[in-house]
Amino acid sequence: MIAGPQNRRSHIAYKTAVESAAWALDCRLRIMEGRNTAESGSDAVRELLTGSAMPTAILCSNDLTAIGAIRTLTSSGLRVPDDISVVGLDDIPMAELIIPPLTTVHIPRQELGKMAFSIVQKMLNGELPGGIESTLNTHLIVRGSTGANRSIGTHA
Repeated sequence: MIAGPQNRRSHIAYKTAVESAAWALDCRLRIMEGRNTAESGSDAVRELLTGSAMPTAILCSNDLTAIGAIRTLTSSGLRVPDDISVVGLDDIPMAELIIPPLTTVHIPRQELGKMAFSIVQKMLNGELPGGIESTLNTHLIVRGSTGANRSIGTHA
C-alpha cells in the first residue's frame, strides 16, 4: 500500500481494516507513506525496487499515486499487470486513458459533495456539534492494471 500522509484519519482507518483482513488474504502487508501525488508513487516504487522481494500488487491512496507507480514500474522494465498489479482510488478521468488503463475504486463525487454540504449545513445549524461519520457507496472498476496473482496461475 502506498498511502497518503499517516496523520490522516483515513490512513489510520485503512491500515486498521487491511491489517485485520491480511490473514484472510494470505498476504504480508507493507504500508508506505506517500503524499497523494504521482511523484510519491514513483518514489515509493523506487524504494520497493531496492528491496529483495517485490509485491504482487500495489494498492495506492489515489489514482495519481497509482499513475506514478505504474510509470516507474514500467520504466524499470516491469510489466503491469503481468509482473505486478496496481490499483488506485478516485476514478479520475485520466485513469482509463493511461496504459494500461488503471483499475480503481469509483467514488461518486456528486453524492460526496451533497453529503458534505448536508453535514456542513447541519453543523452550522447546531444540529451536529462535533461532526458525523458517514458511509458512501463505492465500487471497483476493473481495468487493465490488475491480473491474477502470479503465484497462483495465469494472468488475466
